[in-house]
Amino acid sequence: MRGGGANKTQIVYSCNMNFHTVVPYLDLLIRNGLVEKVDGKILRYKTTSRGMQALGHFQEIEKLMPEMQAAHEAA
Repeated sequence: MRGGGANKTQIVYSCNMNFHTVVPYLDLLIRNGLVEKVDGKILRYKTTSRGMQALGHFQEIEKLMPEMQAAHEAA
């Protein structure tokens, strides 16, 4: 969800989820200030600066746990 963000369909396909399961996750991310809605012709979701910071922390954790990194690369 970088740059101009992503619409819900793009998020669903990139996360290998379905529309019913992705909505609660998006709501959670929005409530915690990690993602924001971008209104326009098509509703998009964009990662906030706080979300980018959280992503960086997760990537650091992955480096500390090789099993997580291998699972992420296999997906």
